[in-house]
Amino acid sequence: MFHISDLKNNDYEFLVAIHEIIEWYFTERAGIKEKDIMKFDKEFEAKRKTGNTDEPGNDPSAPYYEQHQFATFIEKQIAKELGINWREYEHAFDKFIK
Repeated sequence: MFHISDLKNNDYEFLVAIHEIIEWYFTERAGIKEKDIMKFDKEFEAKRKTGNTDEPGNDPSAPYYEQHQFATFIEKQIAKELGINWREYEHAFDKFIK
């Protein structure tokens, strides 16, 4: 089950949902366990330095690195089709994390 935060922009929320569905399906298909993903993410967040807005899935040591990269690729293609500026989209998340 997914929960998408209210980003005050339906297109942004759609992009997040698409990303999460793709990432979930391909991690399931690859046999990557949710508990391993959560463990990695929690450890990544515990080590996060102030001001760092990197996503855990962009770390090459993430167990779901390839799946995250593919989901991001698709997400970027859809954003382009919707006319969304990727940097503005990422900036919206940076503000949301703070």
